[in-house]
Parts: sequence; structure tokens; C-alpha cells
Amino acid sequence: MPQYFGKLQRTEQPWSTIGSVESINKTDRTIHFNCGETSLNISILAPNLIRVRMSPTGEFNSRSHSITVPDEEWKITPFEVRETDEKIEIETAQIKISVKRSSLEFRLSTNLLRRS
Repeated sequence: MPQYFGKLQRTEQPWSTIGSVESINKTDRTIHFNCGETSLNISILAPNLIRVRMSPTGEFNSRSHSITVPDEEWKITPFEVRETDEKIEIETAQIKISVKRSSLEFRLSTNLLRRS
């Protein structure tokens, strides 16, 4: 087992912080959040399924590295976007996402009906 004497070498932290939401752009399946240098995408894949992607540089690869099919292969799911000074709300038939503009804090709630 190696022993270390003195101080260990330090490196920069490997994570990024996300700033406040400056603007949003909506397409038929994605809401793009512009947060200064950083960008965030929320893709609506199904009434009960979303994909969240963040880019510290604002540039996204052409495809997500997730194990599911690409966004374009999902059927388009209807959703509504409502904006206020404090938050952005995204709602499908089964879920509601609330995003605070100032801190990009997410809250997800479901409207799923229980089947007996």
C-alpha cells in the first residue's frame, strides 16, 4: 500500500453549473433552455417519459448516448408549455414538469390514474 507524505495533487472539479434560464425554444418534441454558456434540452418522448440532456458548452452531439431509440423515432406526443417570470411548466397527459428560471430546479409530478 503506497504512503503519501505532504499534500496530494489537486485538479479542477469535473462538473459544470447551470445558470439561470435566459430563454427557451420549443419544437414539436423538445424544449431547449438557453442558460448562458450552458444549455439544457427536455425531450417529450411519450406522455409519461422525458429525456433530459445538458451541455456545458451549449452544443449537443447529434444523438444521445442513452440505450433507448433516438428522439426522432418516438411518436410526437402533445404537450403544453406555460411561462411565468418565476418558472416554466411543461405538461403532457400524464406528467407535469416545473422548472425554476433562477436556479433551474426541476419538479416532476404525475397525473397517472390508478387502475383497479
